[in-house]
Amino acid sequence: MKVFLVGIGGIGVSALAQYLHGQGYEIYGSNSEQNEQTDFLIRQVQAKIFYEHDAANVPADIDFLVYS
Repeated sequence: MKVFLVGIGGIGVSALAQYLHGQGYEIYGSNSEQNEQTDFLIRQVQAKIFYEHDAANVPADIDFLVYS
């Protein structure tokens, strides 16, 4: 299953991304800027992250979209 997290670079949403990855989800997300959390998620969970908030970046076959 796939999940897209808006604001994935925040401390809370990045922690949720790590948890969901551990549960077997493919992680996608967007953040307004690159930071330590986004770099970690790319390296450790192979997250696909976009550095702009644009609906066109959300895969059509996404199962869940999370925003805070």
